[in-house]
Order: sequence, then structure tokens, then C-alpha cells
Amino acid sequence: MGVYSESAFDRERDVDGALDLRRGWRAAAHADRYPTARRLRLLISSRLYEPERNARVWVDGQDADGRVVGFAMLNQRSEGNPSVGLTAMTLPEARERGIAAAQVGWALTRAGELAAELGTAVTLGMAIAEGDAPAVATLERFGFLRQPGQNVYMERVLEEPLPVPVAPAGYTIRPLDGAGELEAYTALYGFTPMARAYLLSLLADPRYAHLVAVAPDGTLAGFCECEVSAEEWEHTGERVGWIEYVGTREDHQRRGLGAALTLAGLWQLREWGAQTARLVTMSANERARRVYTRLGFRITAWEDVYARMVLAAWRPALTSTHGEHHAT
Repeated sequence: MGVYSESAFDRERDVDGALDLRRGWRAAAHADRYPTARRLRLLISSRLYEPERNARVWVDGQDADGRVVGFAMLNQRSEGNPSVGLTAMTLPEARERGIAAAQVGWALTRAGELAAELGTAVTLGMAIAEGDAPAVATLERFGFLRQPGQNVYMERVLEEPLPVPVAPAGYTIRPLDGAGELEAYTALYGFTPMARAYLLSLLADPRYAHLVAVAPDGTLAGFCECEVSAEEWEHTGERVGWIEYVGTREDHQRRGLGAALTLAGLWQLREWGAQTARLVTMSANERARRVYTRLGFRITAWEDVYARMVLAAWRPALTSTHGEHHAT
């Protein structure tokens, strides 16, 4: 009989275990899905406030230093934001023993505490793979409802002909000019605040690119971030690169900047040796989807989004979220 126990997340102790879990989770059934290792680190760095309260790990055995088989965290775009996202991963053998339900129960309990602290209801949401019946059943047991719209995964084969990016007249596309432009860059599209040390580490990473479109007056008008990961390639056997973010300032839109920046990102991925490019967008963002389709992307997967409102001091009635979980 196996025993699973849970504990508060310790950033020093548990980050590596969570990353190992992510590798196993993706290898089992989610190789083409977020989060990648870098994206998980980014979430922990930029959207996890009070880690010891807003994240939790499930481990083999009764020792907190055991193998991490489940991880859950509450993400907020800013501290005190009442819109909260649940990111949860569980190895298949652990999911079958009730840890997925325990993760949702814990998240709702913690969301109730946040609602009490903020003095307002909290909206808790989670994205799951389309057709994941066990996940749907778990979320619906806890009162979650499917929301309009979906996350859309798209990919493009980079070995196919790739047009050369052409910027609109007067604009240039180039890499970000280091830390000296960091303040202007982060203000460009209202990024979620991130630790400066983490931003600087991304700038220094030779396999993470920040491409910018510069307007005729010298201001930054748009951007594209893209990345490849040798770690991902080693564990998945696929040479995949990701277009992480594409955006343009509102007063510079509808000029072809988004398409040109995306193409520049695709050329960078191919230069790094990627054979396939992937990205995620929203079903409601029809304009972006049309651009990506014109550039050769095709839809490969969908995610449904579930959410529910949580009032102060919510307590689970369907499952225990504390103590030990026994596997027979």
C-alpha cells in the first residue's frame, strides 16, 4: 500500500521536484501542452504570491522530501487580484488515487481564505484538455462551470517554406537592446510584473529571444518572444520551439506588424534548430488566429476553461484536502 502526503510548497526545496513532475506529466499525456519548464519557472517567479500559502505539493510517502507526484498553485496577475488561476499537475498513478480532487479542494479552500482577506469574492479558474472526462467530472463535483471560449494550440512545421518577414514602411524589427530598454519594453504591453532578476536572466538566455518592432519615431511598437529548450528536446524527442508572446501597441495595429514579428520569431526558431513551432492563443482572438493561419499554422488541440465564484471561508464538502492519501 502506497502513501501520499501533502505539504505547503517550499520554493527552495520543491522547485526541482515540481519540474521533475512536469517532465513526467508531459511525457505521460501532455507533451504538446503548457507549461514548459521555463514557463513553469516563470509562473512561479511572476504569478505565485506567498508560495507557502498559494502552492502545495503531494509526495510519495510521509517524508516531505519524497518524490513529488502532484503540484498545484494559485496564479494571480497581480497581488490581491480576485481573478485566480489554478495550475495543477498530477502523475497518472497519483491522479487515479484522488490527488486531483484533493488539489481542487485545497484550491477552493485557499480561494475562500483569499476572498476573506480581500473582502470580495474570488473567481477561480482552470484550463483542462478538451475531452478530459475525469477532469471535467472532478471540477463539476466542486461546482465549476464551463466558460465561453477556449484556449487554442496551433503549430507550424518549420521545414516548409517560410516567408521573409517584411516590416511596414518606416518600421524595423530587431532584438531588444539589452537591459537599457527593459523599462520601455515591459511598459509596451502591460506585462504581468516579474522579478527583475528573472527578466534579466531571460535577456541573458541564448535560447530566448525578445524581438521588437521599432516605429519611425524610435519608440517600441510591438514585440515577439520565442524560445527553444534543449531540456524539452531531450525529454520529448521533438525539436519544438514556442512563440510565447506577440503583441503590438493599439495605435500601431492593423499594419502587418503582428505577422512580421511572428515570422521573425519563426526564423529565429528555425535558426536554433527547431523543426516545429507551437503557440497558444484564445478562440475569441479571431484576428490573431487568422494571422497565424495565413502564416501556415494549424490547430492541433483545444483547452476548455472552467471557473466558479468562491466566497469567504469556503470549505470543501466532498473530499478531504489535508492529511495522507493512501493508494491501494
